[in-house]
Amino acid sequence: MVPASRKDGAEREALSREIDHAIGEIRRRGEEVDPGLVRAKDAIDDEKSHLLIARAKWGELLGALSYTFPDEESLRVEYIGFSVHRCGLGTRLMAAVAEIALQGNRKILLTAQKGAKGFFQRLGMELLEEYHDGNCAFEFSRDGMKRLVEGAPRNT
Repeated sequence: MVPASRKDGAEREALSREIDHAIGEIRRRGEEVDPGLVRAKDAIDDEKSHLLIARAKWGELLGALSYTFPDEESLRVEYIGFSVHRCGLGTRLMAAVAEIALQGNRKILLTAQKGAKGFFQRLGMELLEEYHDGNCAFEFSRDGMKRLVEGAPRNT
């Protein structure tokens, strides 16, 4: 995972143009744009947040995760999205942000869309609340994050 600067507007603009181009290419082929790719764009466009990006070995942008520090005890994942599924990319993004949270002795908080509930439960996150729209609030304890970081697949 590659951290991107929160303050470097030019870097964010370049990433935004890159993902816009990828989405445009998909649409030009008449294919449906994966909602995960749209969430990755949301993460990149979220200028108030810190950003982690995931790239393929050949350089293609595969996903992004944005996060904030709402208080001294927490790290909040704002957006996570990726263009490929079931290959460990989401787990690697979450492990990377878990390392950041552990360095700051913080827990992770996030609100997951209803389709992502199982993913976050499999990571070991605790379900705090389920909302009427199907979205869910989760918390990741320090112990849970340590287990994820120790067992997460690594980029090679």
